[in-house]
Amino acid sequence: MRASTSNEYGVTKRRRYTKRTGAEMWESQLRKGSLMLAVLATLRHGRLYGSEIRRRLEQIAGLTVAEGVIYPILRRLRKTDFLETEWIDPAVGQPRRYFALTSRGHQYLTELSNTWTEFAGSMDRMLAISHGNHVQCPECDPLDATLAEARREPPHRRAASADS
Repeated sequence: MRASTSNEYGVTKRRRYTKRTGAEMWESQLRKGSLMLAVLATLRHGRLYGSEIRRRLEQIAGLTVAEGVIYPILRRLRKTDFLETEWIDPAVGQPRRYFALTSRGHQYLTELSNTWTEFAGSMDRMLAISHGNHVQCPECDPLDATLAEARREPPHRRAASADS
């Protein structure tokens, strides 16, 4: 894929974009999908301004997020009444817009956190099983019994015992 850009003299340059594939593409999609949860989580304990949110995402979760990515997310969260904003004019420096969770935002964060925990737990169990480290769970008991029975009894005997 190619994109055109113009420099300060109006000369068009072509940049080559490389398409992400495999694990790199999957990781990118995973990051995009979980970024809203991460932003809300940074605001759980109080208000922060945009650069502080970006810094916390990087320090705590290792997520490097550009300003051009974070502010549209913050704007969407504000428009859905999950965030409220306040401009604060410090004694020194530029005024800053602080973002804080509303009560709806706290509820939404709880919902997303619960969904994430459930999903991550399910994936952890699935990966543990696929790596041969079986994790005992209620959902696996019937499967374990069926698999164990299948291993003990040859297929022709299972069919014969089912007929009787």
